[in-house]
Amino acid sequence: METMVNSFLEFASLSRTANNLEFSRHTMQHWLAEYVHSIEPLMLQHQLRLSLLMTKPALYSQINPHWLERALNNIVGNACRFASSQLQLTLSAKASKLLISISDDGPGIAAEDTQNVLLPFVKLDSTAQDSQPHFGLGLAISAEIIKWHKGKIVVDRDPILAGARFSLYLNSCS
Repeated sequence: METMVNSFLEFASLSRTANNLEFSRHTMQHWLAEYVHSIEPLMLQHQLRLSLLMTKPALYSQINPHWLERALNNIVGNACRFASSQLQLTLSAKASKLLISISDDGPGIAAEDTQNVLLPFVKLDSTAQDSQPHFGLGLAISAEIIKWHKGKIVVDRDPILAGARFSLYLNSCS
């Protein structure tokens, strides 16, 4: 019960956090490579293979590293719960946006649920093997954080891995 209340209070306090954020310019290839290194223990714990694919030309974005990491952690944490054997993170440019995609080889998310999964308190599948309680707030928090970055999240099915794909569109800068 205490964990649920703390999760709810954290979600409720997000709007106050947004008012005090500081953003700085980062080379996203470097930042994402460091992030992937930081989650290696999580991949080992879940016995998952993680691949990182990135474009060659340097991509830059104005981000708040702490909060963007938090958004990715929520998405990657969910992917770990549902993946069969692998996750893939991809960094690319699409039009004038920077795109970070997180994909897994799990069962995926039904097309009719792709919008709802980002809403607070939505839990689509309680059959995932995990001992931690989940309250349907992690993805909603991620969506809010990406909005702070003036971006958006699109949820669909990865055409290669066949599981869920979360595409984070962020502004690119030079």
